[in-house]
Amino acid sequence: MRTLSSGLALHPLLLGVTLALAGCAGDDGSTSAGSTSGASTSAATSSSSSGGSSGDETGGSGTSGGGTTSAGGTTSSTSGGATTSSSSSSTGGLELCHFGGTGESGGSVEPWLELTHKGAPITDGSVLGLECGLQGLFMLEIVPYFGGFEPVDEFIQMAVEMDVDGFNLGPEGHFYKFDDFSFYAGCELSDGGVGFIIPVIPPDTIDDVAALEGASGSLSVTLFPDGGDPVVVSASVKLSAVADDMWQFCGYMP
Repeated sequence: MRTLSSGLALHPLLLGVTLALAGCAGDDGSTSAGSTSGASTSAATSSSSSGGSSGDETGGSGTSGGGTTSAGGTTSSTSGGATTSSSSSSTGGLELCHFGGTGESGGSVEPWLELTHKGAPITDGSVLGLECGLQGLFMLEIVPYFGGFEPVDEFIQMAVEMDVDGFNLGPEGHFYKFDDFSFYAGCELSDGGVGFIIPVIPPDTIDDVAALEGASGSLSVTLFPDGGDPVVVSASVKLSAVADDMWQFCGYMP
């Protein structure tokens, strides 16, 4: 049995058009009105062997990402009970919908980053579910929240790296690696646009993505705040890979 997973090879320009036509469910399971396709187009040109992304804006609020957070050369553990606002805010003349604002992460006045999956904070031991996005690629959906700095534009630079035991078959010996991910945090909506997520896409050399069920991994996301020191959030995670009807759209043949 062979899973085609993300083996579809598309020219970056064609893939960008493809991504602009599809979205994926948000953290709360709802469907967004859409966003610009900038972030997802950037994801499509990832150093990942497959590339591409899907996703929608999440509603309500996010929660603390937990894990290990380092900012300004110091290291601390974020609180699992801290709550981050994801409502629209105005910062430096920019309207941002995934920017929490200063001091909304446990009272932090320094740049901060929190990660969520399906509305829950990503902490050590979190389970990340593999899903088939409407663009036809398997992915793990990560939704970041951040604040404590003044963005110069609507695109926030991040680096994403994930290792999974036994499945580090992607770029540079990792499960997934993207050193220059541009996350779109603005509020401007476009027809069919996708964004507001970090899509972690499995290597296309995995014959059967269902084999990822129960695998252990580590996720690390680095935020590069404008005018501040990098902030790193890391967590040890488990993967869930249970096939559903949607998987056939990504080429999975049970």
